[in-house]
Amino acid sequence: MNSGDFMGNFAVKSICCVVGTWFLVAPAAMAQAPKLYGDISTREMAALLGAADLDTTLTSGVQGEPMILVRQGKIRFIVRGVECAGKAAPSTDVRCTKMQFRASFDLKAYPSATWMNEFNKSWVFGKAYVTPDGKAHVEYPMNLTDGITEGNLVNNFVMWTTVLETFIDHLADGETAPLL
Repeated sequence: MNSGDFMGNFAVKSICCVVGTWFLVAPAAMAQAPKLYGDISTREMAALLGAADLDTTLTSGVQGEPMILVRQGKIRFIVRGVECAGKAAPSTDVRCTKMQFRASFDLKAYPSATWMNEFNKSWVFGKAYVTPDGKAHVEYPMNLTDGITEGNLVNNFVMWTTVLETFIDHLADGETAPLL
C-alpha cells in the first residue's frame, strides 16, 4: 500500500479536539506508576491512539514495515514502525524502537524550497518536505531507545498534532493553493 493513498486533508478544529482529548488522557496515564517503553508494539501504539478516539488499523507498508493507519473524521496520518523486530503482516504484533508519524497533503501547486525551509526553520519538531510528484509531507520521529514513559508517549502525540496544526497554518499563510 502507498501511504499517500490514505493521507487526506486535515481539519484544524479536529486536530484541536484530538489535542484536547490527549490532555485529558495524559493525566490519567501518568497518575499510575509510569510504564517505561524501550520499544513498543504496533498494537500498544494503536491502543494509545485509540484512547484519544482515533480509529486505528494495523497494516504494513510496501517493504513490510509495520504501520498504523490513523483516522478521526478528516484527520488521516500513518505511524510507521522503524527498527522493528521483524517485518509485519497486518495481524502481526511487532515491537519497534522508533516510530515515525507522517501526514501527506496533495497541493495544487508545489511549495517553494524557501517556503518549506521557513516552516522547518521556525519549527524545531517535525520536518516538512515536497516529493517530486507535488505531495507535501510532514514527519515527526519518536525514539524509544533506552525507554520513555507512557506519559511522554502521550506528550509526543500532542506535539505531533501541534506540528500538523502549525503546518496547516503555514499552508494557509503561504504561496500554495488551499488543501484539496
